[in-house]
Amino acid sequence: MKPLAVLLGVLMLCGCSTTPRESSPSTPLHALPIDGPVNVRWRNPATFSEARVNREELPRQRDHWVDALMRSLHAEAGRRLPAGHTVQIEVVDVKRAGDDEPWQGIDYQHVRIRRDVYPPRITLRCMLRDAAGNMVSEGEDRLSGINHLQIGSAVDSDPLRHEKRLLRDWAARRLVPAR
Repeated sequence: MKPLAVLLGVLMLCGCSTTPRESSPSTPLHALPIDGPVNVRWRNPATFSEARVNREELPRQRDHWVDALMRSLHAEAGRRLPAGHTVQIEVVDVKRAGDDEPWQGIDYQHVRIRRDVYPPRITLRCMLRDAAGNMVSEGEDRLSGINHLQIGSAVDSDPLRHEKRLLRDWAARRLVPAR
């Protein structure tokens, strides 16, 4: 009888795990409080891949980089969007460039190591409409900055520079008028 009770207890604890799961449709969407033709939304950042990897990050730290990234995406989409068009962008997942390497020792506990094997990855859903409200394009895009360390300026100190470049390149490709 005791082994059964222990097994049930372990199974219950596994079911109560605090590891973030994939966002579900019932997870409320957050949006930038900016009206206009560009609408940027996202689900709880605790469900992003970045949160699963970087468990030591405080929610306010995560909120800070999420807000900065979403505002950058909004601004870039606004610059690229053809006149009269509207776009709804939902950020589904984010994994920032770099990662923790705990085996480096206690001195590197809160240091993000950037290597080729830790590229930024972002998943977006986009719905682009023309001035008449007709659907121009829609779909999900999985972005990955495989060569993120070979591109860019060595003097750029923005901690989100790799992710912002990924979004800038995506907007340049995706938000162009049909020819």
